[in-house]
Formats: sequence, structure tokens, C-alpha cells
Amino acid sequence: MTYADIIAFYGSQATAARKLGISPQELNHWRIRGLPRYAAYYVQVRSRGRLRASEKGAQAAAPLSLEELLRS
Repeated sequence: MTYADIIAFYGSQATAARKLGISPQELNHWRIRGLPRYAAYYVQVRSRGRLRASEKGAQAAAPLSLEELLRS
């Protein structure tokens, strides 16, 4: 799944964040940096399997560089 799949499924970023039990800022972070693998599996569990984790869109979480931290 991708960030776009999550938003399409829930209808909006605010609704997705609320249903997933995360902050809108964290969800926006997934949009900017890409969907980490752990997040894809978390969404799969929270959506009761209606959204499926896959290699499409899921990335290994990498630390932010100083430049990325300053931009966000």
C-alpha cells in the first residue's frame, strides 16, 4: 500500500490519523518520506486486513539527515 491508498481508504488525512490512532503530523511524515514497512504492517492490522502491506510503497525506515530535519 502507499500513502495515497491509505487516504483513499479512509477519505481524508484527518480521518485516517484518527482511525489509526496516530497524529496527523506522523501521517504527513509518511507522505513526505514514504511509508515505512512497520507503518504498512501497522495499517494492515488497524484496517483489519482491508489494506494490505506490500513492498509497493513500503520502505525501510532510514534516519533523517540534518538537512531533512531542518526542512520538516
